[in-house]
Amino acid sequence: MNIYSDKLFDKYINCDFYYDLSPEEKTESAYLLFNNKYADDEGFTAPEKKYVLVSEESALSSWISLFGYANNEEDVKQCYAKLKDILSVLSINNDDDNQELIAWVNNLTKEKITNMALQTFDILQPLISQYPLLAFIYSTCYRLLSHCLLLLDNDKVKSDSDYDFISILVTHVFDSINYFEEVYITTRNYSNAVFMTENKPGAKLSPKTVSFIYDQFCEESGTINYAKRPILSFSSPTIAYREKYGKPTPGSWKSYFKSHKNALTLDKDYYTLPIISVEDLAKKGFDFLLESESVLRICKLCGKAFRAKYTTSQEYCTRLYSDTKAPCNEYASRKSYKEKLFKHPVHQEYTKAYNKVYGRIRRGKLPQDTPLLAQLKELRDEYLDKYESTHRKERERVWKEYIRKNKELLS
Repeated sequence: MNIYSDKLFDKYINCDFYYDLSPEEKTESAYLLFNNKYADDEGFTAPEKKYVLVSEESALSSWISLFGYANNEEDVKQCYAKLKDILSVLSINNDDDNQELIAWVNNLTKEKITNMALQTFDILQPLISQYPLLAFIYSTCYRLLSHCLLLLDNDKVKSDSDYDFISILVTHVFDSINYFEEVYITTRNYSNAVFMTENKPGAKLSPKTVSFIYDQFCEESGTINYAKRPILSFSSPTIAYREKYGKPTPGSWKSYFKSHKNALTLDKDYYTLPIISVEDLAKKGFDFLLESESVLRICKLCGKAFRAKYTTSQEYCTRLYSDTKAPCNEYASRKSYKEKLFKHPVHQEYTKAYNKVYGRIRRGKLPQDTPLLAQLKELRDEYLDKYESTHRKERERVWKEYIRKNKELLS
């Protein structure tokens, strides 16, 4: 199915964007659903059609990328700038001048709408390829243009309700594009405060608690907040404190958080909304993070953000690291093991012995296929295990025993 073809308008009026997060499976999916074309003269209606953009990937993978948490913050900002070209293609202002809207609708032709659609698709195609969740803007543009075509197909005189509906769709397109960067900034501020605040491995404070403290901080300090919702409520001691001392001065977020983190109670009341704007898309991810008690951590190896339970000690993500075939967590584990191994007293003695044997091979005193190298490695592995399984007070004895056996092999 080619979603960038104007032929779709002949089959479907509506195009809806869905972004599903599964708490049970911990996966994300995103798709476009085309539907609702009126029946033709023979009573045939095109069946509903799904176009899958993301299929059961790790939860929040695309969401983290879209909001600039995967080392591509500048790329995301460039995408937002390119999206604004769509407004030039539509060549209409989003204001309260109803007469201007009516004139714009009445001057439309099928050729003009088709050209608008193709130019819009040309802008969106590479952006959606990079960030699939931008397809929700595709759906808003599709609905606007398809309903404009529908008005052309109808012979009846256009009513006020027809123009009002087109006006709503125009506003939706403008808001989706013009406020994208603003929402992007406020959501990142929210993420940094709520999901990256004291979220070190093993942290005791849940993101739900931090989210409420941050909402209160924004209200008291006048800080712009991406959304407001009652996740938690103040406990009695905090209410008493306020009655006695009055409203405290918020100061910085860090100081506010520190003074409020121990005086909260949990209120388990969640709700979700369909994805119709960037605000809803941001909220969908935040709700998932809150409900799954997850945080965003920066991988200590690749430097990209990943989702983890706030109570776990996970410090590395599962993306493939650089040009290796190993994910960061496995690569880091191997790297850590090697670093520890190279500092191990048994391995250090093995390295000295290995270098001596290799030097003899280079000088021609030992053959290339000498079994001595394999014997040295076998002895090292034996004493690595023996050293680690021995009580600390007895390890020096094991180490000296290993050195003696090494010398015996070399002699």
